[in-house]
Amino acid sequence: MDAEKERQFWRKFHQKTIAYHVPSPARPWYRRHAERYISAHSGLRLAAHSPDTVSSYLDDLGRQGHLRDWQFRQAVEALKILFCEMVKVPWARDFAWSDWMDRARILPPSHHIEVGTFVRSRKTRRLPVVLSRDEVRCLLNAIEAPTYRLLAELLYGCGMRLMEAVRLRVFDVDFSNQYILVRRAKGDKDRMAPLPRRLVADLQRQVDTVKELHVQDCAAGFGEVFLPEP
Repeated sequence: MDAEKERQFWRKFHQKTIAYHVPSPARPWYRRHAERYISAHSGLRLAAHSPDTVSSYLDDLGRQGHLRDWQFRQAVEALKILFCEMVKVPWARDFAWSDWMDRARILPPSHHIEVGTFVRSRKTRRLPVVLSRDEVRCLLNAIEAPTYRLLAELLYGCGMRLMEAVRLRVFDVDFSNQYILVRRAKGDKDRMAPLPRRLVADLQRQVDTVKELHVQDCAAGFGEVFLPEP
């Protein structure tokens, strides 16, 4: 691969990490994980790799004593992006990526794995703690910063997840019909969330405030913002 094609390859890989909602500080590390994998198999074209090749690599990686659980999960997801989105080999979509994510723990070098018939252990299920209306009211009243309080009210009133609320765009709020379009939610699907009537005025004020700030930024030569892929 020549230098220009290599740059294009990693630019595309970077865009895929954005599509996978990888936080900005972690994206260079995803590339490093992918580069280390490729370097470890320099004599084999990526298209010729098999599930056993990836499994063997991850098995060896998991035995490294200096590797933390979250670093191992990064490596697994980086390889998932590499093979599912970049190389697009037929077996990649059916590979047990989630199983390797769940196995994010350190194995001693002497650990012996015997593959055979086994039953996967079940994760313990816990009942969630549900707050009463008075408890929720006290919790929201304790948040002094208006923007953070509005964010918490959206989480509670709309049933949104944290990152769904953080990534919310003005374009996705329909004040007339009182709903919010949540893009790329769980399962990479769009969904509709109701907008409580009591939040309409506060959210509209927040939009006006941010709009005024954006105008000031543009006047100062700034005002750019990252937009997710459509």
